[in-house]
Amino acid sequence: MQVLNPKFIVSNSRRILASSSSFVIHQPPKESAFLKLSYSKVASTPGAQVDSVLPSQCGHFFLEPQDWMQPTIEQGELEGKLECPKCSSKVGSFAWQGIRCSCGTWVTPGFSLGRSKVDEVRRLNASSNTTRRPTSIEPVKSKA
Repeated sequence: MQVLNPKFIVSNSRRILASSSSFVIHQPPKESAFLKLSYSKVASTPGAQVDSVLPSQCGHFFLEPQDWMQPTIEQGELEGKLECPKCSSKVGSFAWQGIRCSCGTWVTPGFSLGRSKVDEVRRLNASSNTTRRPTSIEPVKSKA
């Protein structure tokens, strides 16, 4: 995982929910009958996911438990939904017994954010040494 440009998962209300350091990376299984009939494999659009941390067939970001999940986890339920702490919209789910990713991999415990419910963004490193300034533009001389 690249440390220089960390990735973040943000909700629709633009609140950061997780950083790449807390992602639980899993490998999709080898080709199987389960994957051949998987809707996510048929519906995936690799062109839109070129720079994603996730493989194209995965529909969930799996995370380690985050601070904003604490009130939900403390309720003592074995499974439930995860809500954005800012706008209360559903962004994912959790299950202590695990969750099967759309690629077929079982992740235990499962704290997942739906790929369609959140945005994956990359932080840009901006230092004072690499500031870009507009270049001067020479006027075009017409041939008259």
